[in-house]
Amino acid sequence: MRMAQLPHLAVYSFAAIHLLLFSICPVSSGHIYRTNDAVVVEGSCGVGPASPPQRSLPVAAIVGGSEAIPNSWPFIVGLRISGKSTVFCGGSIISTTRILTAAHCVDKMSAFDISTMIVGLGMHNQTANDAQQTRRVGRVVYHKDYNSKTRQNDVAVLTIDPPINYSKDISPVCLPPASSTADQFADKDAVIMGWGDLEFRGSRPDVLQQATAQIIPNADCNAQYNGKITNQQLCASAPGKDTCQGDSGTPIVVQAKAGSTAWTQVGITSFGNGCAKPNFAGVYASVAFFRKWIDTYMTS
Repeated sequence: MRMAQLPHLAVYSFAAIHLLLFSICPVSSGHIYRTNDAVVVEGSCGVGPASPPQRSLPVAAIVGGSEAIPNSWPFIVGLRISGKSTVFCGGSIISTTRILTAAHCVDKMSAFDISTMIVGLGMHNQTANDAQQTRRVGRVVYHKDYNSKTRQNDVAVLTIDPPINYSKDISPVCLPPASSTADQFADKDAVIMGWGDLEFRGSRPDVLQQATAQIIPNADCNAQYNGKITNQQLCASAPGKDTCQGDSGTPIVVQAKAGSTAWTQVGITSFGNGCAKPNFAGVYASVAFFRKWIDTYMTS
């Protein structure tokens, strides 16, 4: 009799875990789900503004965006080389010791270059270098099949030390479940952000910029890029708005679940044809496609 009741007890235990944890934390501050052999409890992630920036905000940059409220996107980080005044790429916090970025930000780096890389956390003004915490990079892992010409497999994970001290201004982004399905986020409003050029080969802003774009179907993006877009990528565009040089590796995020204010990183800024060209969307590496790969290097 007891053996027969075990599956039911497991269900009740799982429900009890839900009730206990959600009585401690709001639903939006964590995520609990069940796999074949485990109950997974993810802590607070995806903290950010309640809604995407309005598209009518004054034009300033990312291209065509506006200045973000300082530390309103607590998961974005800036990557710089020691002694340099501006960031060369961005990234996102995915755990206390891991940063997600693009392979093309780091694939040409030597061991010495990596030893001089600094991760700025809780930063708003790159010129003033007002990062609240900084970390050195101890290890760089990028996808073994990264192709610099096509930007396929444009994903990398950085290991930093010591672990990050989370605060209201520094916390991780949420990641989507693993999926190779294209277009699961198509037509959603998405937020792009970074410290990159204000226009193609233009000047850099001092402070973090943000803009709202829309994720478009891969078929539409393929029509723009002559069939070179695969299901390991996604595209986003909006009139006059785009990521640009220096925004590489930064996150593109959506509010993935109805009624939730948590932000999920669906892409990593990868490439584009110019910046904010009318007929060319920005292209991003799909985080859902690479989720299993990312998970491997979050724990090893």
